[in-house]
This record gives sequence, structure tokens and C-alpha cells, in this order.
Amino acid sequence: MAKAKMQFFLFQLLEIIAATALVVLGQSSSGDTMIQNSSLVNGQTLKSTGDLFQLGFFSVDDSSAKGYLGIWYYNLTPHEGTVVWIANRNESVNASMASFNLTSEGNLILFEEDKIVWSTGTRSTGLNSAHLQLLDSGNLVLNDSNSILWQSFEHWNSDTHIAGTKYGFDSRTNTSWPQVSWKNSTDPSSGDYIQMIRELHIPDSFTFKGSAKYRRGGLWNGNEFVGLPSMSSSQVESSVRFTFVSNENDTYLMINYTASPTPVLLRSVLCANGTFQSWFLDRGGDGAWQLLWSIPDDDCDMYNRCGRNSVCIWNYYAVNCECLDGFVKIVENGSEAGCQREKPLNCSSNNQFSKVQNVKVPDTENATSRGNMSLDGCKNLCLNDCSCAAYAVIGQSYGCITWTSDLLDLRTFGYGGTDLYVRLAGELDQPSCHMLKNIRSIVCESIKSGHPYSRYGTGLEMHEIRTRLRVRMGPKTETESEAKIGSEAEMKLETEMDPEIERKFETKMESEDETSETEMERETKMGPETKMDTEAQMRPETEMEFETKMEFEIKMKFNQI
Repeated sequence: MAKAKMQFFLFQLLEIIAATALVVLGQSSSGDTMIQNSSLVNGQTLKSTGDLFQLGFFSVDDSSAKGYLGIWYYNLTPHEGTVVWIANRNESVNASMASFNLTSEGNLILFEEDKIVWSTGTRSTGLNSAHLQLLDSGNLVLNDSNSILWQSFEHWNSDTHIAGTKYGFDSRTNTSWPQVSWKNSTDPSSGDYIQMIRELHIPDSFTFKGSAKYRRGGLWNGNEFVGLPSMSSSQVESSVRFTFVSNENDTYLMINYTASPTPVLLRSVLCANGTFQSWFLDRGGDGAWQLLWSIPDDDCDMYNRCGRNSVCIWNYYAVNCECLDGFVKIVENGSEAGCQREKPLNCSSNNQFSKVQNVKVPDTENATSRGNMSLDGCKNLCLNDCSCAAYAVIGQSYGCITWTSDLLDLRTFGYGGTDLYVRLAGELDQPSCHMLKNIRSIVCESIKSGHPYSRYGTGLEMHEIRTRLRVRMGPKTETESEAKIGSEAEMKLETEMDPEIERKFETKMESEDETSETEMERETKMGPETKMDTEAQMRPETEMEFETKMEFEIKMKFNQI
């Protein structure tokens, strides 16, 4: 044992002597490659072939006394969000006294004088066959003649993820690839926030602040994490491909470019303040990075903002917390803590389900994937399981998912999201707001919010409703939106309208037409002081008719007529 320890000590001593000699006598590296018996010192860099990334020593506060060895975008100054990987992020060095060495044995070592600060611990199998290369992907790869000895993409512990890196975990090696924020903008050591995929039966993406759940991205639905509907942005969707792998060995998300060379660059950053941002660069543009999206987008993005069994609704200026159908608000320690069932579930009763549209499905800690099946099949499975509190079908990723006990971290989205079916104790006394479709599902949320609207108390002004309708119906231009509202949307409303409400509406419209004719005669006699363009004074007739009809039906549905 003593002999083995002595041999190990002598081996390390020889490496230090050899590496020190490299700094004095060895070659200085250039280009994208380092060979054995070469070194890199402050002021020298490796640069990838396509001038995308560079490796070298940097300091964030312009002081060489606090230096780091890292990789950053070639055309950007090293700082938070542009440095993609750091070898010694938790132990700075005096850059003027540091060197980065590839030894004759094929080991990468970062020295500060004669102290080993960081090392790959690798050993080449061939003689003088090892070489280190910085690729245009941003991956730093150590090869020998037979294999890859080490690569930075497999040892990624950064605040930034780029195409080719993994976000997730490997169950076999107990390795994880999280995102860890900087401590602050001038200190890249590990900060307060960590973003990771939790190793659950249904993996869920979470951001933690310390040990507390801070924000939840949710499970993967085949296109994006359910809590990040902006993730699959149209600005980059043709240039990137999302690959999500989940099996007994590992679970991770990887983004790859669809073309080489890629026309865009993409990076995601977990900032020191906990904000999660995605940036892209159009390489054919002006060279400026543009923000794709930023989370949190509103207060409903914060974990379980409204408590258990409660839906967080963002009304543009404030949070509105609404109990699920069949639940009532509860107060704990003097403050609202969410909601609980008004009546306990009873398997022998005539259980029904309340449909909650466009939501981030609950925390999956108490969820189970039941495999691919139809919506009816999933419903029947839930009905036949007395512990089942809710269900949803998530595309081809997990199929039917069921939840037991309380439902946590629910929020609505203006677009995207998933339909969740919540089990009720018996039938609803009246139609559920959450079950109303199209326009009424938007307005129901508003009426229940309790914010006044001048005539009908809907809580959302009609221009806000029209805006949200445009988002849901999908047209990209204002002209298309108006046409959609004036024809297809109105037709949907007419076909769904109750015949009795339709009759009352027509009677009311005829009465208002007569009143309007009288008003027009009075205005003609008075004469306008100025003459404005008719189109500037009036909105399209189809939109006005649609809005009036929508308002009328809202009033009827809520017994205000």
C-alpha cells in the first residue's frame, strides 16, 4: 500500500515538473488544436475553425488575479451568458501565474504555479497520439488515435446550454447535466439557482432556488416542456431540432441544428437572478443576438403560485386564483392556501369530469403514465381507479397520465397548454366555466375574476378578448384576424348558440336597429362639424356584429338578461 502511494506521488510530481517545463520551453498553441507537450497561457487562445468559439483565460472584472479558463463566443466579450463552459468556475486562479497543459501522458491539467487546480485525469493509450481540439459546436474534445478520451459536452456544468449539449441525467453513471446560475454578474461560481430534470416516473423540468421549488417547466409533450409554450419559437423552428430521450438508462433534451453550417446560433441561459432566457443569432444579419423569450413571463410562472387545486390566471396586470370546479378556497395560518374538495370523492357515486382547457398540467410527482390510448380510454381508466383525481393525454410522449391527491402548480395559457380533466364528486349543479368553448372559455375566466366591466362585468374589455381570439385562431396578420373574427368565428358562435338565446338576440337587434335609425336622423339634422373618413370612424361591421352577439350571449349565459 505504501509503495503504491509513493508511486502515485512520484507520478504526480513528474507531471508537475513536465508541465512546468512546457510553460518555459514548450510550444505555444495556436489555431483550434493543442498537441501533447504543449501549453496555453494568459493571452493565448484556441479558436474554432469557423471562428465561432474560443478557449482561453478570461476575467469578468478585468483583473487577472481572478481568472478562469473557459470557452466563449468568439465575437463576444466573456461575461454572464456568453461564456458557455468554465473548467474552474468554483476556484479562480491568478491568470498571470496559470497555465493549461496537455501532457505527454494525455492528461489535461490547469495549473496555478505548481498547484493542480483542475484536471481531466485522462491517459493516452498511444505514444504522442493525444490532441485537444475546439470544435465549431463549442465542444472541447480530447482524442487519441483510438478514441475520445474526454469531451466538455459530457462534463457540462454551466449556466448556458448550446446545441449539442445535454439537459437531463444519466441513471447508469449517476451523472446529471443541469444548468447552474452564476453567483452574480462578476462571479461565475455556482449561484442560487439550478435548473434540472428531476428523476421521477414522469420526468419533470424544475428550477430550484436553493432546495425550494422556484419554477416548473413541466414534462415534455413532444414539442416543448408544457410550462414553456414559447419554446418552439417560429423564428428558429426550421433551423433547430429538439430531441428528447427518456428510457431506463438516461433522460435528456438535446437541441441540434438542422443544417451545417447553421444559419442561426441558439443559446439558453439561467441568469443569476433566476430568469431563464433563450437567445438566437441570425448569422446572415447584423451580428446582434436577439431575445426569443424570457421566463418568468408573469407571476403565474412561479411554482404553485395559487396553491393546491387552484388555477393561476394572469389577467395582464394581476394574478387571479380560481378553485377548480367542485373545490372551495381554504385558509391556513391566516392566508389562502389553495382549494379543497367541497365533497369527498366516492367511487360509488356518479363521478363526472370537469375539463380545464389550455393549462400547464400539474406537478408529476404524484402522477403515473398509463401508456398510449384514446381520451375515452384514459377517462375509463381513471373512472375505474378510485385514487385517480385527474387525467390528461400528452401526445405520443407519455400518453394517458393520471394524478392522485392534490393537483399542484396549475396555470392557464393564452395559447398552448393541455386539456386537464378533473374528477368531480357527482354532477355539476351548473355548466362549468372551464367547459365552455371558444369565446366563452375566455370570458368565463374573466367573469369569475370579479373585475368590473362597464356593462357586463366580464373583467376583460372586448378589445382584450378580440386580441386573445386572434392568438387562439392563429392568423398572423391584422387583416386575417378581422376576416376570421367576422366570418368563421361568428359562424362558430351561431352554430353553438342556444335557439332561445338566438331568438331573443334577433328581437333585441331589431329593437336596437330602430333606435339606431332614430339616432342617425337626429345626427343628420345636426350636421357634423368635421368630416372624417368612414373607415376611420367605424370598425368593420362583421366585427361589430360579432362582438355584440358575443356580449349578448355572455349576458344570457350568466342570467343578466
